Amino acid sequence: PAPAPAPAPAPATDTPAAAAGRDEAAPSESKENEQQQPARQLRPTRAKTAKLLEVASAEPVKKITQSLDIALAPVDGSLLSDYNSLLCQHVELYQDTSGSKAKVGARCKLCVGMDGNQGTAASYLASSISFISPNIGNIGTRHLLGGKCPAMPPGVAEKLKVMRKASMAQTRMPGRIGLDAYCRDLAARNGIVPHSSGGGIFHSGRSVVAAA
Repeated sequence: PAPAPAPAPAPATDTPAAAAGRDEAAPSESKENEQQQPARQLRPTRAKTAKLLEVASAEPVKKITQSLDIALAPVDGSLLSDYNSLLCQHVELYQDTSGSKAKVGARCKLCVGMDGNQGTAASYLASSISFISPNIGNIGTRHLLGGKCPAMPPGVAEKLKVMRKASMAQTRMPGRIGLDAYCRDLAARNGIVPHSSGGGIFHSGRSVVAAA
């Protein structure tokens, strides 16, 4: 008799072992993803930290300044032009000691105590003796005449404006000198000297008595 036909293979079905194998593989992949996730999340954290450090380093350093006991306005009112004489009455010399070395500058005497609210062009540090005069001039034109001083007394700006028109002609008159020559002499007599390494001027404290 002919041999009986072989039974047809049973359809593929999940065995308990196979199902368990897949169930075991899923947590493994999940754990792998969980391990990789923190590594991906570190990048924005580092970037954020770097940004915070950048902002912190950009914050301005608090200035430490002191007014110099040097009368900027001349005792003899006829030495300078009327404009320069009045201008010097509203400006003072000061020393900034915030950095690694002290530096002398000029600033508006009217709004010096208004921290953060002095207005535009209220102060300038001089990089050399020759910059004292231009800095004072800038305070006059840009700050006082420019309407930027929040403590300007009534009528002062108008006086400065009128006097400025005649300033150059008055400076040429006998017995008067310009603001630049005056500031150079003032610095020499009061011990304001340049740093030996450059980068500004400072008050040495060694005042020179003017010759009689």
